[in-house]
Amino acid sequence: MPFPLVGTAYDRDMSEVAALKEQNAVCEALGRGLVVAIARKGGIEDETSAGLREALVPQPDRPFLLLPTRFHEADDTLRPVVRESLADLPAKPPEAFCCRYVARCVDEFVLREPERLDVLAELQPFTSAVLQERFDYREPGLVVLVLQTLRLPEPLLVPDDERVAGCRSWVTVDAEAERIAAARPVLEQTAMKAAYDRVRIALGE
Repeated sequence: MPFPLVGTAYDRDMSEVAALKEQNAVCEALGRGLVVAIARKGGIEDETSAGLREALVPQPDRPFLLLPTRFHEADDTLRPVVRESLADLPAKPPEAFCCRYVARCVDEFVLREPERLDVLAELQPFTSAVLQERFDYREPGLVVLVLQTLRLPEPLLVPDDERVAGCRSWVTVDAEAERIAAARPVLEQTAMKAAYDRVRIALGE
């Protein structure tokens, strides 16, 4: 995929946008520039018959919201350095999902070999034990997404209703094109490229 990415590609008539459901702490780790990579396995309702990658990788070069959830969230799932950096996060979940960030997929990797988890461990938010658990779930493998994260000028509140319910990775929510287009990168381009290169080199691509 091309890099660097600048701005956000969008349709001016767009009234809906894809959203990736991820733990609140992970969204904040991305939004604060602590990490640029996340390891995904998918929810129970994700369609995986087409393959692990096809179910989890977003459309190239298209922005999507990071939808922060509290499902499966616990402090001991995060690496200590990430957990300490997020100590100021409120413990009480909001009544609505508060989306502060948009992301775009810079690159993606499919890991099938468990020995590669060691090099991945320091590049993403979770502990090694959580990575191993995700890798082993259902069938061996993980999808690693390298994301360029952008901050929205104002948070977008998404109602907690049936549109976003269920154990699945992707949902569709209402969002104005202008608001998505106004998002700005949380990392400047040199820092983002350096972080991406670390992931690319570590994963042997």
